[in-house]
Amino acid sequence: MLAWTIYSSFIGVAVLMLLPRNNARLARIFAMLAAVFGLAVTLLAAFSFKRGEIQTVALVPWIPSLGIEYRLAADGISLTLVLLTGLAAIAGILFSWNIEHRAKEFFAFYLALIGGVYGVFLSFDLFLLFVFYEIAIIPKYFIIAIWGSTRKEYGAMKLALYSFVGSAMVLIGLVAAYVVAGSKTMSLLELAKFPFPPSFQLWAFPLVFVGFAILAGLWPFRRTGCRSRSCIGRPSVDLHPLLQPSLDSVEFCRRVLRPVRSLLAGCLVRGAGDWRAVSRGLLRRAASASFSRSTNQ
Repeated sequence: MLAWTIYSSFIGVAVLMLLPRNNARLARIFAMLAAVFGLAVTLLAAFSFKRGEIQTVALVPWIPSLGIEYRLAADGISLTLVLLTGLAAIAGILFSWNIEHRAKEFFAFYLALIGGVYGVFLSFDLFLLFVFYEIAIIPKYFIIAIWGSTRKEYGAMKLALYSFVGSAMVLIGLVAAYVVAGSKTMSLLELAKFPFPPSFQLWAFPLVFVGFAILAGLWPFRRTGCRSRSCIGRPSVDLHPLLQPSLDSVEFCRRVLRPVRSLLAGCLVRGAGDWRAVSRGLLRRAASASFSRSTNQ
C-alpha cells in the first residue's frame, strides 16, 4: 500500500503535464488531491502497522545479474518519515496556492520532488535509495532556477553540484560495501548481516558519513543566518553553506519561499538523514558484530 505514495506522486506529474497551460486553479486542485491521497495512504498503513517488524511493500528483481532489486519496505522510522513527508507536501501546496506563473509545471516538479523523497524513505536496496535521491535533486534544481529571483540559475547550479559531490562520496562507499560483501546483493537487510573487516570500516564509514552529512547539511557543512534582504527581522535558521545562496536566490515571498524552503530545508535535506545505511545499517551492524566477536574471544 505504501508504494502508492510514490506512484501517485509520479502519476500526478504525468496528469499535470496534460492539463491546459493557463488553468492554474485546476493544477493546484489536482496537486492537492495527489498530496492528500499520499497522506491518506500513509495513515492507513500506519494504523495497520505492526511494531517491531519490517513490512515489505514491494520486491521485484531489477538487475538480477548485479543483485539489485526494486525493494520497498518500511519499519517504524521509515513510516514516521513518510508520514512527515505527506504533511509537508500538503503544507507546501497550501503555501504556494497563489502561484500563477507556469503553475502546472511548478506543481509537476513539486510532486516529482515529493515522489523522490517518498522513495528515499521506503528504499531497502542501497542502489534504489541512491536513485531516488538523485531523482529528487532534478526537480529541486528547476524549482529554484525557474521560480527564483536574482541569481537563480547560479544558486540552482551551485546547490545541484554540491549535492552531486555528496552523492558521489556516498556512491563510492556503497559500491565498495557491495564489492567487499561479495557482489551478490545490495539489499540493506542482507548487507547488514555481512561481517565487514575493520580495515574496510575505518575508511568506508567516514566516507559515507561525510557524504550524507553534506547532503543533510550537518555541522560543519552548514551556516547560520539569512543573508537575503527579505529575511530582515526574521529569526536566523541553520542552512546548508551552499544551500544558502540557493535559498537567497528563491523569491522570498509567500508564494515561493515557504513551499521551497519546506522541502529543501525540510523533507529533501532530511531525506539525506535516512541513516539506515549508516547508523543502523550495514556498517554499524558490522562494527557491532566485530565488537561482539572480539569480546567473546
